[in-house]
Order: sequence, then structure tokens, then C-alpha cells
Amino acid sequence: MREIRLLIAGGCGWWAELNHHPAVLEMKRNGVPVRVTGIVDPVEPVPTALRPAGRELVAADRPEWIDTVGRSDAEVVGALDRHVAENGCDAVLVASGPAHHETYSRWGLQRGINVLCDKPPVLMPDASWDREQAAAIWTTFDEHLALERAAVRERADYLFGTPLRRRALTPFLSIATHLDEVHRRTGEGITFLNAIVNGGLHRFPIEFLKGGAHGYLEGVGGLAHSSYHYVDTLGWYLQMARGRAAKLRVSLSYVNRVRDYLAGRRYQQLMELTGERDLALEDVELPARTLACELDFSFVVQVLDAQNVPIGVITYTSNHSTYAPRENGYEKEVLNPANEKSGGRMSQVYLDIHQGMMQNWQLIKNDRVFYGDSITTIRRQHPSLGEEYRKTEYSNAYEEQTITPRQLTQSFILASGGYEVDALHLSHFATLQEQRLAMRLFSAFYELIAEEYQSGPGIVPPAKTLLLDELISPLP
Repeated sequence: MREIRLLIAGGCGWWAELNHHPAVLEMKRNGVPVRVTGIVDPVEPVPTALRPAGRELVAADRPEWIDTVGRSDAEVVGALDRHVAENGCDAVLVASGPAHHETYSRWGLQRGINVLCDKPPVLMPDASWDREQAAAIWTTFDEHLALERAAVRERADYLFGTPLRRRALTPFLSIATHLDEVHRRTGEGITFLNAIVNGGLHRFPIEFLKGGAHGYLEGVGGLAHSSYHYVDTLGWYLQMARGRAAKLRVSLSYVNRVRDYLAGRRYQQLMELTGERDLALEDVELPARTLACELDFSFVVQVLDAQNVPIGVITYTSNHSTYAPRENGYEKEVLNPANEKSGGRMSQVYLDIHQGMMQNWQLIKNDRVFYGDSITTIRRQHPSLGEEYRKTEYSNAYEEQTITPRQLTQSFILASGGYEVDALHLSHFATLQEQRLAMRLFSAFYELIAEEYQSGPGIVPPAKTLLLDELISPLP
């Protein structure tokens, strides 16, 4: 068996430890000849900087450390090229901070190296407040689309994949399947879709000075963290049941930024409940780009037909400063308290989807992260279409009756080495082409957030109109 050679960008981070490192180690134990030849990270992969899986992997493979501190993108790319010339590379696993995904993705696309890129595939720093940077999300993504098409023309088995967790979870998949089924039978599209996602991610002011994939030092906030999963879900479901939708008119209805959170001293209860009395935790000066980052936000997407008649509405609300059972105080060595069991992070999701008078779905999740993942779905449909009501409970939904991120990573690695893998696994990776609608919505959201900042509080930026024929690939 031929050895599969990998690079991990962001290989000292939390997601690499949770997913990539264990995936590779399990493959090794099963006899798959896979080796991590390099780790790209500002942190040196030495035992004191790594958690257990990372330590074991580094001890086994002794990967080269490609340091990114103080290096320009061009210098990092030069180091990657030198490394590949000496070691070869079948795939790069991108788990770095989101604002750096673009650099590694572009590098892999241009060189025909398979790319497994965490969400979102493209994000520009300072998109929370800079109009040009926000608009560059879409133009840069469009460049990557062209690179993907060129890579596939050059090599038919070329792979670029974003593992979008919701697309692999049975409750979310069931909704998509039934939306498509009813759409094919009746032609009815989505008329109302309300999505609310709450995270409960309260921080002390000093903690906004910490980086990481879910940090605020790059000038992007909550929308850049986990929201892309749900933005993609909105686009995915709309594609399953488009109906007469021809245009989307996107507007920003609410945004609350880091500066607002601090000005209102909304961390005060956190200090009281955790017993923190050190004024140094709040007496800090944050960079302007961090203060401008979004924490909580809400968007309204009007669905229009070809004659500009409103035929539906989609709302998406994401809140970080909601209920949180955080118990731990400030710990200097902890990069992101939300990644700790006592960090108070919540996973509260509510979806309410109406397909005209034909069908209604509700999905409800209300969990403390790391303490289980239970999802309830309720389906109601018109009696003429079949069963009128069904309620389904999914316990441990992220690990059972689903393909896990670790399994998807392993399949991607095997496919990159030329080995046969389950086609179902590969279908859960979204190519860049398949993410066009999600990325256009994501970019439009950031454009509106940046325009609100430039215009000033209370001034509503004009809505943006998106043409669906330009963004949705024809379904089979």
C-alpha cells in the first residue's frame, strides 16, 4: 500500500486535536500507511503545547513545523512549496483560524493538492467593519471556483471538500429529503423558514485578546465561528424546495458588537457568579478591529418570484450573549473557555420550516455542549400526502445514526491516497461549486454588517438582491 502524506494547517489547534489527530492515529492502528509530514501553525508542535492525541501523532511521525509567526502569506506559501518538494503531499487538512483558510485552499487548488477545508472556505479579515474586505469574500470565493474547475479539468479525481456537519446528521438530512420529496410532488417551495441559534458564549473583557479559530483578533466575530453551518443549511433547504423563488432580498435587522457588550458591562454577572474580583480582567484596551466584531445578529431574507412578488421569508438569528451555565473563571493558559466543559457553551437550535400549506418541520436542540446532543424533529404534512404527524427523538445525534466528522476525514484521506471509499461519505463533502448559494449569503451578511458599521448605529444599510439562477446548480 502506498503511503498517504498529509499536511495539517492549524495542526496545534483544538479542532485538529478533536478530529484530525485521532482520525490519523486510528488509521495507523488499522494498518493504513498514512503520515503527517508537516504541521503549519504559529505554535510549535512540542509535547508541552499539545494535548494527548497531538503528542502521540507528533511522536510517531515527527512532522516538520512550518512556523507562520511574522511570515507573510507569500513566505508561508514558499515554505509549503519547499516542504512538498522534499516530502510530497497528497492532501492538506485546513483547520486554521477561518481568516487563513483562503491562503491554504488557494495553495492546494493551484498545485492540484486535495484540500479538506473546515468552514467557511473563504473569509477575509476585518470583514466585520470594512466594506471592501467584506465584499472580497465573494470575489475571492469566485476565484477559488475557477481554480476548482481548472483542477478538476487537470485531474478528474481532484477533491476539494468542506465537511459540513449538518449535512451528515440524520435529523437535518431527513428534513432535506422530505422537502425535496414534497417539492417534486407538488412544486411548492419554502415559504417560511425561521432559524434561531444561541451559543451562550460569555467572556471576560481580557478574553477577547485571545486568538484561536473562534477568536476576535482578526476583525471578524460570531458569524465567522459556527454560523456558516446554518447559513449552508438555509441554502441547502432552499435548493431542495425552491418553488417559484427567483430572487432573495437580504437585509440586516440587528447587530450587537463586542464594543456594545463591553459598554453595557454585560460580563458583570459572569464576574459575580464565578467570584472573579480582579479589575484587570476588565481594565483592558482592545484593538478597534476587535471592538467592531459582531456578537449577536439577525437577518431577514425575502423570497421573491420573477415578478418581484414576495412569496416567502427566511429569518436567521444567531446570539452569543445568551444563557450560559459558565462556571469557570479566568484562566490565563486557556485559549477559549468555551472549549472547556465548564465554559458554559450552549447548543440551542430552533428551526421552523413551512412549505406552503403542504408541510411543516420543526427541529429543536437545547444542549449544554459536551453533555450530549439530543435533537427532536416534528413533521406535519397535509393529510393527502400521507402521515399527518410524526415526532422523532434523536439521542446522541452527533455520534449515532450519522457519519461522524472523524469518519469523513478518514474517507477523504483514503480517497486522496487513491483508495476506494464509500460514495456516501464523499457525498457529504460540499465542493466549492455546491457552496455557491451559502457563500453568497455568507458574504452578503458580512457586507451588510460592515456597511452598518460604516454608516453608524441606527442607520439601516440597503438590502442586497441575489439572483438564484446564478447561484443554484440544477438538481438532477
